[in-house]
Amino acid sequence: MYKTIRVSATLALLFGIQAVSNPANAFCVVNLWKDTLHVKLKTYNPLGNFHRMIKSGDKACCEWFDRNCNPSASRDGTIVFDIRSRNKKPRELYCSTGLQKRVVGVGGGTITVRENISKIGGLECDSRDYLARPVTATLPANSYGVPMFKLPDQVPPVGPSLHDQNAAPQ
Repeated sequence: MYKTIRVSATLALLFGIQAVSNPANAFCVVNLWKDTLHVKLKTYNPLGNFHRMIKSGDKACCEWFDRNCNPSASRDGTIVFDIRSRNKKPRELYCSTGLQKRVVGVGGGTITVRENISKIGGLECDSRDYLARPVTATLPANSYGVPMFKLPDQVPPVGPSLHDQNAAPQ
């Protein structure tokens, strides 16, 4: 009896570890809201795009290693989505992170969308990674792709530079 329980517990543990360590999808967007959602990948992706209309109670998924919808091909890679309602009247509902109309996810995660009128856009998007941990990454300032320029890390002091002082006649 004891041996049977121990073998059963070991097998359950092995299957549980395999299920957690080998998820089938890169990400899934699950619509638990009453209307159709418009979901678009906003992370810069020269190889492809993820653009779906998801009906109420339905979900859309993509394999985590598919670079067409996950540019990093990593389960931990950050991806940014624009998730909003299809209807414009009386107002468009959307998910937001802070004041930006964007949602951060990870390559092996899930974003669950529900209505929540206390949120800024009216929709609540719960983003989880492949181990069901909340995704707490903040959005980059430029979520459309590669930055156009890089600001210097240090700001020079106000006043004449060392070069100007050496060049001045004495």
